[in-house]
Amino acid sequence: IGLDADIWFTPKPANPLSAQQREDLPFTSMLEKDKFLTVDKRLWTNTHARVVVQAASYPQVERIFVNPAIKKKLCDTWTGDRAVLGKIRPIYGHDAHFHIRMRCPEGAAGCKPQAAVPPGDGCDQSLAWWFTKEPWAAPKKDPNAKPAPKPRAMQIADLPKACAMVLDAQGPSSEYEVTYQAAGGSMPGSAASAFTAPSVARVAEPFELPAIVPVPPARPAGW
Repeated sequence: IGLDADIWFTPKPANPLSAQQREDLPFTSMLEKDKFLTVDKRLWTNTHARVVVQAASYPQVERIFVNPAIKKKLCDTWTGDRAVLGKIRPIYGHDAHFHIRMRCPEGAAGCKPQAAVPPGDGCDQSLAWWFTKEPWAAPKKDPNAKPAPKPRAMQIADLPKACAMVLDAQGPSSEYEVTYQAAGGSMPGSAASAFTAPSVARVAEPFELPAIVPVPPARPAGW
């Protein structure tokens, strides 16, 4: 729990998005709408492929989940080191983003690692199965099966204590507090005297960042 992340295939826009704009941004599927498990060549690029394989190459990453069509595309076209392709696993959905599952940190008693991925690049019968009717067929109903119990909403008490601590923790009062104090540090004196941090609710979005706030460099050309 807590060792997963989603990375959208949509490139970072040229201008920063507000929180609401990020919520409202439509998902862009990398698949053709009218074809079965086919990557859209107009959308998928070598950069997408490099990002996925780069993510899989990190030793801290246990698995990458992508749509079966994207996995097949990588199997058919990747000409670099194929040693990490086996960590890229096909799964339902995942056509607008890929999913990263990270390894358990050493000494994390509450984290249960998964079994190791099978040997090889995964471009074998295990991938071919996804292009058959079986994984997409409606499940057969057992007339003798008992009714499934009504789903129970997960409660905070069901989560590990570490998760409950995060959920119960007080949120930051402003974006500036996160920027300067997330790592346990404090805001530089010059910065603290330069402005008073407004609350998130009062920040107009999008807004101009003060010069003292570090901003990531521009996107690479071709993204």
